[in-house]
Amino acid sequence: MIDHDIPRIKRPTSENYLEYFYHYVSNEKAPDMQMIPHSDLFYIRAALEAKFPGRLFTMDEIRTLVDQEYGIQYPKPSKKLNLK
Repeated sequence: MIDHDIPRIKRPTSENYLEYFYHYVSNEKAPDMQMIPHSDLFYIRAALEAKFPGRLFTMDEIRTLVDQEYGIQYPKPSKKLNLK
């Protein structure tokens, strides 16, 4: 038996992108893909959180950092995640 001791990171509900996606798919609706950040942002966040343990970054912070450091602007979602 494999012991899955992967810590569950508590993020604000506004960052539950996977839950948002699966909620819509399970209800046979098409999710608004503009609501889900580009995969680059997830990789950057994972790398920063590995380098700075104990510090959780929001997608807004990652977007701002990428814009400030590299001048690349990723679009922000036009609305908040809604799981209703």
